[in-house]
Amino acid sequence: MKDQNAMAVELKGAARLVGQGRVMFERPLSVTPETLWEFIATKKGLAQWFMPTAHEVSAGGRFDFEDGWAGTVAEYVRPRRIVFTPDGAVNAFLRFDVHGGAGGCLFRLTDQLEATTDAARLLPEAPEHTAFQPGGPGIHWSGILAGYHGFADGLVDIVSGVAAAPFDYDAVCRAYAELLSAWHGKRP
Repeated sequence: MKDQNAMAVELKGAARLVGQGRVMFERPLSVTPETLWEFIATKKGLAQWFMPTAHEVSAGGRFDFEDGWAGTVAEYVRPRRIVFTPDGAVNAFLRFDVHGGAGGCLFRLTDQLEATTDAARLLPEAPEHTAFQPGGPGIHWSGILAGYHGFADGLVDIVSGVAAAPFDYDAVCRAYAELLSAWHGKRP
């Protein structure tokens, strides 16, 4: 019997599959690109909605997010784009883009995984609904999508000055497991 709570979470602003191992999240914001830039491209700003980094972010500089993910800032085009490339990565990156003008802007988070990224290897003890990777290695899994979804929503809350809405990671993982099933034709 299908879990009735699996789709209890509406995935407003859900990830879009935009290529092999590439997903995108978009959020409209009622701020200028320059204001948004302070949240996505500074040590102080990133710590408020994403992850703290040990380094100030700059062109060609280092980042070292608190979960142990470190690398180089491959692109830094103020106030339009920043690209984080993990150490040892060949094709992987995390990119934040800002589109728009004085009346508001669109934030876009794009994540590209390495072709060999395997949730089962990285998260051997994780519950199936958080590590569900029906597309196989190199394709996003439910937990990483839920995490990025929460970060993108958190950015909207911080930038708009609204108290953060409750985020149920477990429920969002289950909802993404359903979405991944639809994308890849495999059930959790």
